[in-house]
Amino acid sequence: MNVRVKAALVAATAATVVGGLALPANAGTYQAEAVHGSFSCGGGSKQTLNYSYARGNVTVTVYYNNHCSHAMHIAGDKQTSRGTIEQFGCFTAPAYKKSNHVFRVNGPDFSDVNLVKSC
Repeated sequence: MNVRVKAALVAATAATVVGGLALPANAGTYQAEAVHGSFSCGGGSKQTLNYSYARGNVTVTVYYNNHCSHAMHIAGDKQTSRGTIEQFGCFTAPAYKKSNHVFRVNGPDFSDVNLVKSC
């Protein structure tokens, strides 16, 4: 290892040390557990629309890959504090497309968000 590389490593390490304590690499970040699922295309087909998302605290971005020969309509469901189910947002995943959609709902809590195959 040459002198420049060693100096850069020492400087980078020193920059993460504050008051003698090293900060963890993910300090101050929020890690949400990812949710994965799929919906059948129906009609006897074994193809599916696959999706994944992480429950955030402001928005939820749903990543999808539609293997169906037709468009699929996807909506979000959220259980309210009153115990009722509120459907929010609706998007169409075009046939044979891979993309994403951002959901935004009233309130900061996305802990009870689920996806449904109809709107």
